[in-house]
Amino acid sequence: MPAGAVEGLCARERSELHMAEEELTLSCPRCGQAFKSAIQMDSATWAAIRMDLGLIERCPHCGWSSPFSKSDYFFEPSVTEF
Repeated sequence: MPAGAVEGLCARERSELHMAEEELTLSCPRCGQAFKSAIQMDSATWAAIRMDLGLIERCPHCGWSSPFSKSDYFFEPSVTEF
């Protein structure tokens, strides 16, 4: 195994674990229910990206499709189901 390979793997695993702890979430403007966004990333990456155009996402509860701006998104703790 090349030098640094284990360290890189551990860093990637830590990043995946961090992503699993929080979910990028939206609230539907029609029904008010919160739902997980189709795009997922950790909060540090989300803070660093620029999003000029609204993304269209569909509410899984009522089926309403709507454009959302970056300020509409928020992070919620992920819920792990067993």
